[in-house]
Parts: sequence; structure tokens; C-alpha cells
Amino acid sequence: MDNLKVTSFNLPQPPIVCVDFSEINSDIKKICFDLLNTQDKVSHSKSLAGNLRHQYIAPEKIQNHIKKSVPNIVNNDNLKLDSCWVNFQKKYEFNPNHYHDGDYSFVWWINIPYNLQEELSLEFVKNSGNPSASIFSFTYVDLSGMPNYYSIPLDKKDEGTLVLFPAKLTHNVYPFYTSDEYRISISGNLSYKK
Repeated sequence: MDNLKVTSFNLPQPPIVCVDFSEINSDIKKICFDLLNTQDKVSHSKSLAGNLRHQYIAPEKIQNHIKKSVPNIVNNDNLKLDSCWVNFQKKYEFNPNHYHDGDYSFVWWINIPYNLQEELSLEFVKNSGNPSASIFSFTYVDLSGMPNYYSIPLDKKDEGTLVLFPAKLTHNVYPFYTSDEYRISISGNLSYKK
């Protein structure tokens, strides 16, 4: 029994990829705040799952950056940007479980106004069996048919992180509680050119 030969297999699947865009994040953050303060913004809320007051079509400067950068991340020039928007999330607002159109989706975390440990230390959160305040989370069915979760805990130090994932992967963003500032993210969908 000591000489058992064990082989395991991991089924192929597209990965979740995190990219550090922190060196250009302050420029993009300024564009986002300019968008919030302009009269020319176009609401995108009716098309989105987010329970947020402010969701707008992303300005062309942001869309152009995504068009140049994201295909390089997956090493495929055959991807096109289908849609792109900016989320301005206030305390208590959230994105419920949902998935996107296209082949890939992304969330670029531009402004995260809280410390994760403070969020998770709130009395009603830390006493939970599943502390989730402010967490970005994926839901999927594992190989045994059971629902499973994968969370990406983010806070101030992670501003500028872009998370790229398969568009049909169900995800959500839990509300935060310890800041009155906006949590700002840029989201969008990409698909392979026909």
C-alpha cells in the first residue's frame, strides 16, 4: 500500500486572471470622477443587474484603453469590446448574483474606499458563518455538482486591479459599510470576432 501510484487530472477551463494597472489608475480615476460630474453621461442602469444609483456608459478614453490592453492579457487579437460601463457604488449598494454576455468579462477596481479588515470586523459580519462584507465573489458548480464559491478580497491597496473572467461565470459584489465614498469599478464584456 505504500507504493500506490496516484494520478489526478484537472479539467481544462479558462482561468480568472488579475492584472495590475495601478500605474495608470490615477489617470483613469480622474476620468471616472469627471464622468460622474458631467451632464453628458448616459445611464446604463436599465441594462445591468447592479442595485446602484449611478452606472454609466464608459467614456471613449477608457474604452480605447480596454481595447488595447485586454486582448494582450489573453494573448488573442481576435477579441472585441462589446460594452463597457462605470459603476459608482455607495455604501449599502450591491451587485446581486449575475453573469454577462460575450466570451470574457472584466471588472477593473478603480477606487476602493475602505480597509477590508474593518469591513470584516463589523460585529454583524464577524459573527457570521460566512463573513462577506465588501467581497467580490464567484459562484460555480464543482465536479461533484455542488455549488461552490471563490472570493477575491479587495481593499484600498488593490486599486488598479483588473479581474478578467469567463463571461458566463456567475459573480456578485457584496455591499460595504465603513465608508461614505464611492467604490468605483469599470466593467465590460468582450467577445471573439466572427
